[in-house]
Amino acid sequence: MLADIVARLKAHPAERLELRAYASSQTTRPAEARRIALLRARALRDRLVQLGLDPLRLLVFAEAVSMAAGTAAPATPPDRVDLVIRP
Repeated sequence: MLADIVARLKAHPAERLELRAYASSQTTRPAEARRIALLRARALRDRLVQLGLDPLRLLVFAEAVSMAAGTAAPATPPDRVDLVIRP
């Protein structure tokens, strides 16, 4: 799947790729969850660069997702990396 994304971005040089990483935070330390999300995004970024994508076309974002006790389960998995292609 990553090779397909790299091929598309190489075919469309004006586009950029956002890596939006999330990690769940079940404690009062959302900074720890954000650090984990950032590590995930950086690992994916490194792999995309290895596949030939220019690192200047990659934008990395990391967020903590609060998973406080007693709240409803989120609609999307809290631990993930979303890839968003932007013009």
